[in-house]
Parts: sequence; structure tokens; C-alpha cells
Amino acid sequence: LSPKEFDLLSLLYSNRQRPLNDREIFEQIWGAQCNSMRSTVYTHLNQLRKKLGKHGSKIRTVPGRGFRFDERGR
Repeated sequence: LSPKEFDLLSLLYSNRQRPLNDREIFEQIWGAQCNSMRSTVYTHLNQLRKKLGKHGSKIRTVPGRGFRFDERGR
């Protein structure tokens, strides 16, 4: 994993009890606001899911709320 992907996985895992929206994720990982915030978060989430292989399904999209880590997977 790249350093940002590792940070993203760590953030999702440590907050697995609640979903994090893209703004929260961006501010925690990148520390600032910019116009490409959403695409940056989504791109890194997709790359992380791919690299995790069958475990990538543990990163869940919670409609209208954000993303969370679900240890049960799908």
C-alpha cells in the first residue's frame, strides 16, 4: 500500500463503528480543502479496495453517509 492508502485504511479501521464522509476523510488524510477533494478520496478508496483483493469488500459505502470498515465483509 502507498502511505496514503495505509493512512486511509487505518482511519477507516479506527473509526469502524461509524461511517466517515468524504470531507472528514479528506481533512484527516490530506489536511486541507481543495476542489478535487471528492475525486481524490474516491480514487484512493478504489485503489485500496483493489489492493485488498477479496478483503476490499470490507470497505463499505453507506448511502447518504459515507464509508466505513466492516470486518464481516460481504
